[in-house]
Amino acid sequence: MAGCADFSDLLFLPGDRAPSLDLEIPIGEQRVLPTSVDKVSLIVLWNAGCAGCVEVLENLSALDTEFKTSSYGVAIMVRDVEATLDFGRSLSVKSRLFIEATSDRTRLSRGEVTRAWFEASGHVAVPAAFVVDASGVLLWTGYADALVQILGRIRDGNWDIVAAREQKSREIDKAGAGYRSVVNDMNEALMVDEVTTALQIINVVEQRFPSILQNGDYCLAKLQALLCADRAEVEIQTHYEDAIVKFADDFALRIRLASEILRHPVAEQEMLQLVLRDMKKIDQHDAGVELGDRVRLKLALTRASAALGKRLEAEEYASRLRVLIKQGVLPPRLSQEIEEMTLAALG
Repeated sequence: MAGCADFSDLLFLPGDRAPSLDLEIPIGEQRVLPTSVDKVSLIVLWNAGCAGCVEVLENLSALDTEFKTSSYGVAIMVRDVEATLDFGRSLSVKSRLFIEATSDRTRLSRGEVTRAWFEASGHVAVPAAFVVDASGVLLWTGYADALVQILGRIRDGNWDIVAAREQKSREIDKAGAGYRSVVNDMNEALMVDEVTTALQIINVVEQRFPSILQNGDYCLAKLQALLCADRAEVEIQTHYEDAIVKFADDFALRIRLASEILRHPVAEQEMLQLVLRDMKKIDQHDAGVELGDRVRLKLALTRASAALGKRLEAEEYASRLRVLIKQGVLPPRLSQEIEEMTLAALG
C-alpha cells in the first residue's frame, strides 16, 4: 500500500450493512436481546460516565412516537456493570437499554458493538447515534444533536444515502479510526498477557499500513509489546531511537516511552544512557511541559540516573520531584505511589 494507510474497507459508513447487535444484559423491562432490526431503527451508544447521554436516552420514546422508529440504547466500554445498571434504571426510559456483550469486562471492556459500530464508524465520544433502515443498512451516523433533522428527512423520503456516505467519508479521519482500533487491539492483547497476539498484529499491520509507524500511540504500544516479549535489546533500542527522533516535538510521548522502558528490567547501559539523555533534553524545556508530564519526567530522570549508578544526580532529580508533589495538585494516593517509586529507585 506504498506507505499510505487506507482503512476504508474496515470502516462502517452509510450504505453498509449494519453488524449484528451483540448484546448481553437488558436494563429494565425489556428482557429480549435483539440482534438485528426489522424497521427503521435508532441505535444510541452510551456510557454511565456520560452526562450528555441522559437527555438523549430519555428522549428515545418521543423520537419513536414522532418518527415511527424503534430505538435501542446500548452501553459500551462498560467497566462497572452495577454502576451502569443503576444509571440506566435511573432514567425515565428503561425498556430499550442494554449492555453490550464482552468477553472480559475487567479489562478493556471492548465488545463487538464498540468495535464494529463505535470504532469502525470513527466515533471518539458518546453519545453516538446510528439510523438503520428496515433492511439493516446504515442510513446515517453522527452525534445525537442532529437526530430530529435527520429522522425528519428520512421519514419524508428526502434522504440521499450516497451523499450521506460521501459526506461521512470526507468527515471521518480514516487513518485515525484505523490506528485507534489497532492500538486498542494491541493494548487489549497485552492486558491479558497475549503477547504473541500483539506481535502478530504488529507484523500484519505494518505490512498492510506502513504509515501507522507515524502514529505515536502505535509506537508506544509497539514498544510495550517488544518489552513484554523480551525481544532483543537492539530491536527495542532501534525502535525507541527511531521514535524519539520521529516524535521530537511530542514531549509527552517521549516521556511515556522512557517511562515504559524504565518499568522493565534493562540490562544494557547504552539503553539507559539513551533514555537519560533524551529526558535531559526535555528537562531543558521544563516550562513547556504540563505538570503531570513534568512529574513523570522527573521520576524518569530519577530512575534512569539511579539505574546508571549516578546517585547524586538521582537524588537531585528526586528532590525536584518532591517539590512538584508538594504543590498539592496531585491526588494524595498518586503522590504516595510516586514517592514509593522514587524511594525504590534510590534504593
